[in-house]
Amino acid sequence: MLDGIITKTTVDISRFLYNLSKKITSLQDITILDIITTSNSLIILTEKGDGAKVVGKNGKIVKMLAEKTGKSIRVLENSDNFEEIIKGLVFPVKIKGINTLYKVEKEEKKIIISKKDKNRVPFNETSFRTVVKKLTGQDVILHFE
Repeated sequence: MLDGIITKTTVDISRFLYNLSKKITSLQDITILDIITTSNSLIILTEKGDGAKVVGKNGKIVKMLAEKTGKSIRVLENSDNFEEIIKGLVFPVKIKGINTLYKVEKEEKKIIISKKDKNRVPFNETSFRTVVKKLTGQDVILHFE
């Protein structure tokens, strides 16, 4: 996993997908890079091109994972593109902009989302900051305007 820590959830999800790959052959060649858990969701980070395989036809695999875990599931493909990762995390909410804030001690990214979409963002601000930091190494502020 990205930080070298393998959690029980990571093992359980990996085992579930492995067992499922015996029936759904498209899962046999996927690479899971990380599984991040928040209070109400799981973010599965895959290699580029593997995201759709993990989602499954008509979302079948993700629905099974959500049922098994009781959490909403987000599948993201690995990317060096910061904006692409952010868009994947907040989808279907649209991002109004991303600004870079230069502070004395560090640089932060300010993610701007419309106030009308505030309740549609799938994470609270603390979880969002934690997930983005883990995925990109960037400090972020979630801002609604």
